[in-house]
Amino acid sequence: MNHREKKLSVGRAYLGYLLSYLIVLMIPIIILTIFYSSRFMRKFYQEIYETVDLELAQLGTQMEHQWTSMQNIADQLTLTKAVHQAAAADSPLELAPLITNLSSFCSANPFIQDIALVLDEQAYVVTDTTTCEKDYYFARVLRGPGDARIFTDTLLASPGPVCLPSQPTVYLDLGTDPEHLLLFSFPIYMDYQDRAGSLLFFVKEASVQALLNEKLSTYQAQIYILNRDGETIVTSGPNPDAIREAANQYIVRSHETEDGYWSYYAFLPNSQDTFSQVSSIMRDFILAMGLILCVSCFAIYILQKVNYAPVRRLRKRAGELFPEEDAPNELTAISNAFDRLSSQNSALSTRLEHSLGAVKSQRLYRLISGDYPSREDFNLDCAELDLYLPNSCFVVCILMLHSQVKQLDALAQEVRRRLKLPGAYYLLHSFRPDQIIFLMNPADASENPDAAFLDIQKFLKKEHGIIATIGIGSVTGQTEQIGQSYMEAASALDYRFVK
Repeated sequence: MNHREKKLSVGRAYLGYLLSYLIVLMIPIIILTIFYSSRFMRKFYQEIYETVDLELAQLGTQMEHQWTSMQNIADQLTLTKAVHQAAAADSPLELAPLITNLSSFCSANPFIQDIALVLDEQAYVVTDTTTCEKDYYFARVLRGPGDARIFTDTLLASPGPVCLPSQPTVYLDLGTDPEHLLLFSFPIYMDYQDRAGSLLFFVKEASVQALLNEKLSTYQAQIYILNRDGETIVTSGPNPDAIREAANQYIVRSHETEDGYWSYYAFLPNSQDTFSQVSSIMRDFILAMGLILCVSCFAIYILQKVNYAPVRRLRKRAGELFPEEDAPNELTAISNAFDRLSSQNSALSTRLEHSLGAVKSQRLYRLISGDYPSREDFNLDCAELDLYLPNSCFVVCILMLHSQVKQLDALAQEVRRRLKLPGAYYLLHSFRPDQIIFLMNPADASENPDAAFLDIQKFLKKEHGIIATIGIGSVTGQTEQIGQSYMEAASALDYRFVK
């Protein structure tokens, strides 16, 4: 294949149409991908938010339940007069019933590891297992981090319930090693008015962590529980300050209790690992769209070649007909070839029409000369020339013009149309440019063309300013005698019998 054939096989129009089809295909796919991905991601994040909010609300409900349980224990000690009995006890032995009560409360709630009752007017601290002198208890048994006085004042002097943040605390009742504990303190009243002391609850951080780890593990969430002062009570993640510094890398959801004391925050890493499910779905969707696009492009390419094959053949044919033609694309080349062929066809039609007119005149001359034995022979010979004699009567009329006419054939055609007679044919004498010979084929011998030719005389004089004389021969029923009718018409003109 030479360079020209390669150029013809893939032209600019072919590439342009192929590119336009691909663009039309890609537009809906791109719009669908963007719409689906954005809508899917928005819906997915909305579901995540709803799930996280629900989990935080459930966590808040569980913590509120424990908080309420502790408050109920403190209220029960007041209602059962246990606080009065403990305050009035003169020796540790008299505190034994209270130890039993605290032990039953602690056993009924696994969330609580120990309970201690500290009365302002009592020298002993009562726990769920024993009693201990107050000074020894806070000096040796319970030791918090930092200043011991601040630690004890926070627990024992607060006017309302308080929860200390999780911190390493030494509590000998639970072990000799420091352990992260949450300390809850509830004020105890004698009659709901006079404060008698504080009820302490010891909760291991691991117990709270067990609740936190049950929540949002799928999303690798880090949960923080804060009090009303903004202090982090417990967390399942690193230092909150580190979270705040990288806040833009997390999705943050929060829940606050009705009394506003507790706040729960969930930090979800906005990363590929956290949302691997949606990433996998989006990857599969994009791969599917890519596969559809590739298959569609291949189908368009094949169909384009099939549909373009006729155009390619036309372009090749146009190049063979007019090899010198140089067009910017194949469609222009084909259009130019059609234009040139149309022009050549018009010229050929004109030449053929003139040639056909000469052939018709030649056949009519033969008819007038008597060369056809019958009209059937004439009709058979002239079947393709639009010459047909339907009737068996013939008469020849000669129109002589007394003025010079440049376009005699055009005038003859106009006169024939003006005659409005069926079976009227004309021929021209090349050696007599002032005559038009008409062969009439009337249906009946009684039909006289005189009136029609008189109208022609008036028309020629009025419209063209031409004076004409008409010679009409006799009617005959045989083709061999048409020449006789012609001689009579010519004789009439010579002797000027008819004007």
